[in-house]
Amino acid sequence: MPPKRKRFFAQEERPEDVEARIRDVASLLPAKRLVIQEVGEERVRPNPFQARHVFTGLDELAESIRTHGFTTRLRVRPDPAQSGYFQLVYGERRLRAARIAGLSEIPCEIAEHTDDELIEIGLAENIQRQDLTPLEEAQAFQLFIDQRNYSVRRLAERIGKDKSYVEDRLALLRTPEDVQQLIVERPDALRIAREIAKLPSLEDRRPLIAAALSGELTTADIRSIVRDTAVAAPLATVPTPIITLPAPVTSTSERTSVPQSPVEVAVTTTVTRMVQRSLERDVQMIRNILSRWQLRLLSGDATQEQVRIALEQVLLDAKELTNALEPSEQGANIIR
Repeated sequence: MPPKRKRFFAQEERPEDVEARIRDVASLLPAKRLVIQEVGEERVRPNPFQARHVFTGLDELAESIRTHGFTTRLRVRPDPAQSGYFQLVYGERRLRAARIAGLSEIPCEIAEHTDDELIEIGLAENIQRQDLTPLEEAQAFQLFIDQRNYSVRRLAERIGKDKSYVEDRLALLRTPEDVQQLIVERPDALRIAREIAKLPSLEDRRPLIAAALSGELTTADIRSIVRDTAVAAPLATVPTPIITLPAPVTSTSERTSVPQSPVEVAVTTTVTRMVQRSLERDVQMIRNILSRWQLRLLSGDATQEQVRIALEQVLLDAKELTNALEPSEQGANIIR
């Protein structure tokens, strides 16, 4: 089942944000002769090249339209297939909300637009709204280049982005499939994905992807592991003499265990160090709290009683944690 699409910078959109975005998209349009007109909602059809299929917050927007009306007009073009009808250039979410609000007529700007302009505008609006994941953007960019013969520079200019932005997105399509899946699940982890993609081996990438999805490692941690792995790889190719040694006697658990790869060892080591640092900070915090409680003992009998009650509760919690650790310690003693 494909992962559910989500806005990876999801937040409530304010009316002023909507207006600013519409101005940004409108600035990408070539100058057109506009006709301002109220159009019957039944005569306005969606943009046939709309890449977006999920529209959220329509009820709230409909209520706002009922209360305040339209703050900006929709842009439409005459429907090339049927006289008297129109196709949206941008503003489908507001069109849908207007229908929910029960409006019979909608304020529109009517202008002639080509199919290419409709595609460009729809893509630019979705990108500015951040409704597309990075991989979806990359696929849309590649479609422009392959099917409509756009250059990277022209595409960047038409959607209001830097050339490097388009190139970075297109580079995602050249990453391994497992890295692309990471981007789908963690669209906010592009730097991590780019680092992991530097490893040619699926076995080396797998533990890093798992750590990235769980949030166990930071970008800096993964960059360090990737760098160390890349340095170690040439050394592994140097031929070494083969020496036959007697097979060591091992326990059953040792014989059945699977040796970790160098990357898995690095991930485990890094996570262990992070846990150790976190525990050290926690211990220092506990000591600071106990120091504050010690000072409170000087405030009188009433405060001392409060400190005693609080300390008893903490000791009970510590006892429960100690009991939880005992089975693990017993198992370690058995192994030893």
